[in-house]
Amino acid sequence: MASLLLLTWPDWSGVYTLHATALKRIPRSKLASQQQQDRVATERQILETVASPFLCRSHAAFETEEEVAFLLEYIEGRALYECIWKYKDSGKFPESVARFFAAHIVLALRHLHARGYIHRDLKSGNILVNQSGFAKVIDFGLSKKVLAVHQAGLEESEGAEEISDRTQSMCGTHYVMAPEVFFREPYGFAIDWWYVAMSCPLWR
Repeated sequence: MASLLLLTWPDWSGVYTLHATALKRIPRSKLASQQQQDRVATERQILETVASPFLCRSHAAFETEEEVAFLLEYIEGRALYECIWKYKDSGKFPESVARFFAAHIVLALRHLHARGYIHRDLKSGNILVNQSGFAKVIDFGLSKKVLAVHQAGLEESEGAEEISDRTQSMCGTHYVMAPEVFFREPYGFAIDWWYVAMSCPLWR
C-alpha cells in the first residue's frame, strides 16, 4: 500500500552527513474507499499526537493530488523477530533481554491506549529495535480510535469520555489474531495485549 524512502540532506556547511528520515508515500489510487481514507487519517492523528520514545514519531505530513506522505523518524536497526531469530540455535532468548524489550512494548501500548487508540496489528515485524537497543512500535495503518481522552497522559480508566470502547472490524495478521477479532465479536484494548503474547515470544 505504501512505499518507504530513506532521505538525507546536507548540514549548514553543505557537507552531506547522515541526517536520515523515512518518507512513507501512499498513492491516492490506494485510497479509493472511505475505510482506507479513514485509516490514513487515523494514522496521521496518531503520528502527530504520540510522544513516547517507544513509538515511531512523525516529523511532518503532507498531501498532493497524487499521494499522501508522512515524514517519519528513521529507525536504523532490525525487526524484533530478527533479534529473536538470532537465538534459534541456542533455543533460548535471554530472559533479561526479554524483560527489557517487553517493558518497552508495554510502555508504548500504555501511551497509545491512554490516547484512545488500539494498534490492532501488533506483531514482531511491527516492532523495530534501534542501534541503541531500544524497541519502538511502528505502523499504525490499522489502528482504531475508540476513546476520546480529555487530557493527554491519562490511562483508559481515568477521565476518558467514551465514544465507543469496542469495535468489531476484522483486521490484523491472521496467525496472531485474537479470537474475538476472528469471530467478529466486539473487542477493545485487550486485543493488543493478546498480540503481545502471541506474536512476541519473549517469554517462552
